[in-house]
Amino acid sequence: MRNSSVRPCPCGSGLESKWQYDARGIELCRTCRRCHRERMAGFRQDVLTDPDYWHDEPIEED
Repeated sequence: MRNSSVRPCPCGSGLESKWQYDARGIELCRTCRRCHRERMAGFRQDVLTDPDYWHDEPIEED
């Protein structure tokens, strides 16, 4: 289940943030309009678009 509670962004902007998810629906981080591009750039593109992306840690199924 996706968590949609309204909270200020952890970047310190004071703006409303939203959860960002990987291609499997796993929470990655919260971003606002000010920090979104920079924060998401830290993730591999396949993590954001391919549900079968390679990983080296176990991922627990819900």
